Amino acid sequence: MSGPLQSSLNGLFGGGQTYWNGQYFEEQFNQLSLWFVPRVNLSVGGNIRIEDVVDFANTRPGKSRRFGAFISYQWGRRLQINVNHTLQEFEVSDPLLYWLFGHRY
Repeated sequence: MSGPLQSSLNGLFGGGQTYWNGQYFEEQFNQLSLWFVPRVNLSVGGNIRIEDVVDFANTRPGKSRRFGAFISYQWGRRLQINVNHTLQEFEVSDPLLYWLFGHRY
């Protein structure tokens, strides 16, 4: 869907199965992306993705949430500056996901 300021809103939704280590896992994903161009040389946007995923190391289902943002600035004809950031959270039913240097995560 397109809007003012050369804006755009996109959704991506789906699902399927993953086979791993003798088991089938049902997976569902949902993603929304939004970006716009407030000035000729500036683009801003972000996305959210929430999905069921497989914890391959422990053969169990998990949930992933990703939040991302970006800024792109065009300086003249030959220089473009891009800044991106993504935060991802991974959750499983058992609070112990992995051990690192004797700490529980």
